[in-house]
Amino acid sequence: MQVHFENINIVSPDKLFVLDNNNNEKASYSDSRSNIVSPVVDGEVIKLKLVTDNKDTAYGFKVDRYMAVDGTPGDQDTTPPAGITNIFASEATPTSVKLIWTAPGDDGNIGTAMFYDIRYSTSTINDLNWAKAAQFQGEPVPKNAGTAQTVIVSGLSWGSFYYFGIKSYDDRGAASILSNITIGTTSPAGCSLSNGKVDLNTGTANTTVFTYSVLYNDSNNQAPKIGYPKIHILLGEKEVKGGLMSPVDGMDTIYTDGKAYQYKGSLPYSGQYSFWFEAFNKDNKPARTVVYQGLTVSGVNVAPNLLWTGEVGYENDGINPNGVDSGKECVYKVKYTDANNDPVATGYPKVSVYNPSGQLIGSVVMKYESGSWSTGAIYRLATLTSSTAGRYSYKFEAKDVVGATAMGSPVATNYGPTVSGAPVLNWIGGTGYEKDGINPEVGIAARDTVFIYQVKYTDPDGDKPYPGYPQLHIYKGGVELAGESPKSMIKVTADETDAVYKSGVIYKVEYKFPIGGSDYTYNFEATDRWGVPATGEPASRLMDAPDVNNPPFLEWSKMNDGYMLDGVDPDSGQVGASFTFTVKYSHYDNDAPAPGYPKVAIFAGDVLFGSFTMALVDPSANNYKKGKLYTYSLKLSQAGSYSYQFVACDVKGVPAIGEPIKKRIGPIVSTIPVLSWLGTAGYESDGVSPDDGTKDTVFTFKVKYTNMFPPAANLPRVIITSTGGEVIEAKMSGTGTDYAKGVEFNYATKLSGKGIYSYSSRSENTIGMMATGTPVQIMSGPRVKMPPGTITTLVATNPATSSVKLTWTAPGDDGSIGTATQYDIRYATVTITDANWNNAVRCVNTPAPGITGIGQSFVVTGLQPYTRYYFAMKTRDEVPNWSGLSNVAVGMTILPVITITQVIPPNGSVSFTTLPSENRIRCTADIKPDSLDAGYNNQIEWEIDDDPRDSNPSGNPNDIQRGNDVQLQITMPPVPADTDGRGFPLSYRIVASVVINNATYTSVATYTTQDEMDQIRQEYIDMNKTTKPARTAFVNAQTYVNPGHFVFNAINWSVNPATGSRYNWAIFTIGQHLENIRAAIGNQIMSVNSGYRSPIRQLQVNPTAPESRHIYGDAVDIGLRDWDGNG
Repeated sequence: MQVHFENINIVSPDKLFVLDNNNNEKASYSDSRSNIVSPVVDGEVIKLKLVTDNKDTAYGFKVDRYMAVDGTPGDQDTTPPAGITNIFASEATPTSVKLIWTAPGDDGNIGTAMFYDIRYSTSTINDLNWAKAAQFQGEPVPKNAGTAQTVIVSGLSWGSFYYFGIKSYDDRGAASILSNITIGTTSPAGCSLSNGKVDLNTGTANTTVFTYSVLYNDSNNQAPKIGYPKIHILLGEKEVKGGLMSPVDGMDTIYTDGKAYQYKGSLPYSGQYSFWFEAFNKDNKPARTVVYQGLTVSGVNVAPNLLWTGEVGYENDGINPNGVDSGKECVYKVKYTDANNDPVATGYPKVSVYNPSGQLIGSVVMKYESGSWSTGAIYRLATLTSSTAGRYSYKFEAKDVVGATAMGSPVATNYGPTVSGAPVLNWIGGTGYEKDGINPEVGIAARDTVFIYQVKYTDPDGDKPYPGYPQLHIYKGGVELAGESPKSMIKVTADETDAVYKSGVIYKVEYKFPIGGSDYTYNFEATDRWGVPATGEPASRLMDAPDVNNPPFLEWSKMNDGYMLDGVDPDSGQVGASFTFTVKYSHYDNDAPAPGYPKVAIFAGDVLFGSFTMALVDPSANNYKKGKLYTYSLKLSQAGSYSYQFVACDVKGVPAIGEPIKKRIGPIVSTIPVLSWLGTAGYESDGVSPDDGTKDTVFTFKVKYTNMFPPAANLPRVIITSTGGEVIEAKMSGTGTDYAKGVEFNYATKLSGKGIYSYSSRSENTIGMMATGTPVQIMSGPRVKMPPGTITTLVATNPATSSVKLTWTAPGDDGSIGTATQYDIRYATVTITDANWNNAVRCVNTPAPGITGIGQSFVVTGLQPYTRYYFAMKTRDEVPNWSGLSNVAVGMTILPVITITQVIPPNGSVSFTTLPSENRIRCTADIKPDSLDAGYNNQIEWEIDDDPRDSNPSGNPNDIQRGNDVQLQITMPPVPADTDGRGFPLSYRIVASVVINNATYTSVATYTTQDEMDQIRQEYIDMNKTTKPARTAFVNAQTYVNPGHFVFNAINWSVNPATGSRYNWAIFTIGQHLENIRAAIGNQIMSVNSGYRSPIRQLQVNPTAPESRHIYGDAVDIGLRDWDGNG
């Protein structure tokens, strides 16, 4: 149930408790909120109790709505609202942050949630500290799922960092998971600017007037500093306009809620504008906004731009080369663009060049090369470098014909070129490097021949080479090796001084050639750190070297399936079998193998068995480029594991390469593996033990494997077949590794089918030889007996306060056949599984199993009321074999209910007197369900007390009585002295309670005395049932009964109260002189009392008089009735 408060104010450490009718706590809250949620059961009474010790704090709450959903715990909605994943903090002020998110649903992302719980904290929020986070009061009502929602969280501290999170609740009080956590920062104390904007998105330069506006806010209500707020308007990165803004309302002196300022004006140029605002308050505390993307302006001249051309050598600057020797040509280039397609002004563009000391050498107009002004026109200037070494600098200038000055990176000062002496590359002059830069000059491809290239770098200025230089370039057939060349060289000479580079530094690099050939060439390249290229023979001459010989190549013949991945077939065999070795020989240069080659070397273990020259398969073939097949066959008479490798070289003596030159395992020569029985207890003449069992019996199958080689992967295996033809094939596990002596293998399993099984075993060794022996034959056994069937029809019905009836269909002794021997029925308050079966409570006196298929039942007693129980059972046969666990049935005992069924006031009336002995109320109650022990009726406890709502408590004693037909006494309150003896209605409450299974159940009834007119009317009816008095009893009855009664005269009668302030009561039924009676009685006020007695009370004279008076107050009511029927 969810309760919504119109208003509530709780101050810590006070709490609001949600209680059930027995004052048991269901939930509690220690903070003010609009909603509380509590689980309830249908018909349950919910109380709200506020507990406080803050005597000076005023409390109040008003419940203006609540929502409840009928149901039991078993049918509750189990899908909570989806967690919010996109909450984020946007606009902020010094005291608030705006949150934005997408509404979830009631069930996941479907429907509409009931309410939100929004919280914030100055530290991160998670599920562990959620309750400690501050709750925001004023959350919005959830909208339909998928709808955007916002809220402004106020009451925050300025300049603070806050974390925000949300949970959503549905109509049953189920909460979503915690949302993503967003972070917001309130504006610092002092001034702030917000809501910056411009009124138009487009316009025309020098014509359209644009209005910019911003809100200035100051938490201390300080006015902005003189000269502020200001606006800055930018075109590109350049500020072109702006200044002081004017207040919209000059009379507004309130700055805490945002004061509006404006700036109006036109813009001078066409283009895309942006703008931002800034301000200071009188304490000189700053504020500024982000840069806003502004409007687009058209219609006026746009200044030209200078750009780098982007050509090779001009990607990031305007000169090429960047480093050069003196007297060499350098070319300056720049690109001129104008959005208006304006031509460049006369005398532009021009380049200004500065010497290494920063002095201007000259400004020279550049020449047009290509392109248009709107898309980019390229201009160039070629010059010769000066003889003075050093780093020069330059910059470009340009204007369009309108006179607008060009912008862009080229207008800034840029460095280049650097004039330097050219470095020189030389041969190093050492052994093998006297006239070239490689050693050796001849080698073998794809082998271990390492060719080492070396060169000496010398620079007259002592400049280091440019990073990555010197470089080696290698060519084959005049084409540079793709992906392999050029190669950066490694410095060999130590030290890094200028003197070292002036005297020469040696560099080297190593390389192995993957392919042979005699058409390889090379040269070197280097530049100094300024980019000045090196000179010298190693740089200018293409050297012819090295000569790289191709080795012969051996590979698998792949002549059939037996030679796809190796060179022998078969891979294994029995002793004496023939094995053929085959290999393919090929040569890139078509060179034949040397005489006596190829050879196959065969090893027995690690010892060379023999090296044999192989024969050419097709002697007429002479194309070695395509490859030729060679073969050799022999018989191996000794068991064991062999290995082999092929050896070859060409007529030049170059050794062959390829996979076959590596030693390889094979072939394997073996005896036949054997399977046999173990001969141990239970396995003397077969391979299974025990021979008999049930579906829960573990049967172990065993066999011995003997061979010089291990069994192949996943072998040996046992094949088990049931009488129904079901086959189980499983790998057996070994217990050792000495296969030559024999290794035991086993497999253990349970067999679920009933009957006599059969089995056999199979295996082969790792070289593929099948095992023989008795175990490979089909053997009979074991025999499996069937347990009773598992019950699947268990149902819990007829729940009572302490019992539940179970029903099921009887299983068989063997599955669904025959009659079982015994049931084991158990229950628990958690679901029952095989794991916790022994922890469940076992029932006694369970029935014997019936014939298969018959319905049976059993009542489980001794249960706790209003509790969910889980029931399960197993069945046993005579073996004993136990069935599996039945389905789990669920039942819930019901809750006892006591109800007050009858409350009878004194003499059947609800009228009470001030005499305690007359005010006894007879009470009875009823206890449900009827199945409860009748003895509980004698244990009912009764008590009577004031209704808490009665403003005039009677002070009734809590006189507790026990039983189911009792009389309770109620004490009347004294009549206040200032009411002229008149009484008032009385409310009272009767409580009946009983203890059942250590739980107390209570019924409460509240009663109020009957309305006065109803009471009088009932007395008329009751009097009509009594004997009618004679008319003479009312006519001329001057001496009638006792003084104080009314005296009547047939013609003229009067009402004479008794002496003193006595209050009298009478009901008169007369048949004549009605008008006289009405006139005579006038406006007198009479005390009304019970119609079946006429006690007198002298209230003023003797307030303790024992007589009683009616409690309803003073009145006169005349009942007129024609008793005699004569009018």
